[in-house]
Amino acid sequence: MKIALLIDADNTSYQHIDRIFDNLKEFGEVKIAKAFGRNNNLKSWEGNAGNYKLSIERHQKEGKNSADFSMTIAGVEILTQYHHLDAFCIVSGDADFVHLIAAIKDKQKYVIGMGGKNTAQRLKEQCDKFFDLSQSSLKSSKSQHKNTKKKLNENTNLTNLIKKIIKEQSEDKQFVKLQIVGSILGNQPNRLKSKDYGYKSWKELFLDLNFITMYVNGNNQVLVKIKEKNSSKKKTNKKLTQSSSLENFEEEDCYYNPKQQAYYRLSEWSQFMSDITGIQQNWDWYND
Repeated sequence: MKIALLIDADNTSYQHIDRIFDNLKEFGEVKIAKAFGRNNNLKSWEGNAGNYKLSIERHQKEGKNSADFSMTIAGVEILTQYHHLDAFCIVSGDADFVHLIAAIKDKQKYVIGMGGKNTAQRLKEQCDKFFDLSQSSLKSSKSQHKNTKKKLNENTNLTNLIKKIIKEQSEDKQFVKLQIVGSILGNQPNRLKSKDYGYKSWKELFLDLNFITMYVNGNNQVLVKIKEKNSSKKKTNKKLTQSSSLENFEEEDCYYNPKQQAYYRLSEWSQFMSDITGIQQNWDWYND
């Protein structure tokens, strides 16, 4: 089948992009692919669009449904102008697209729907086939995180900027408050945000940077600095290393547990939690 793909970027995370195209491979070939959204929702989509020849349709007007109107109009135009298409894929959880789907089916076209767990039931029922994007497996989640981390560390524009900020804000290679670094990043001309790179917070992002040493002090302040080139991490035992001070953790990423008033190595703590739960620690405790 020849497929037209329409994505509601205002209501769909760019992190689903790989899964969207993977799902469509079993049906045929995507001939037209467009994502619609307002300016503030499209940065992350733009960064991943090139891999799939995904066209970004930026909507300038304010209003909750402005991008929805653009997507609906585009859908009707494609339906009437490209008669060789066999199927349409609508990626959204919004019931506003039920009428567009009905119009597509009136033309005897196959409709594939994709959305999250909050997708309107009416939209699901209208589709010939529906995929719940929220039901991702642990394996795909780990693979996605691995790819996100790889892209982050390969982004020289961002990593060089972070190194520059830390060097300017630190004294004698000392630690700097992450809050200060994050504030400076956010005040750049292009208003950088952690979510533009696939992370919920700057804390989560900095944890994945290969050149950063991080620890949380007794006041729950997150401090960061650039790892020294000649420093090498010692292999850690499976048993948690605990200390009431930072004396043994000068070059280690640390987590401070207020209840126990003790420091732990982050790498050990993550593995410890993983062994207990059977899943990768998601660091929700570590976010704002």
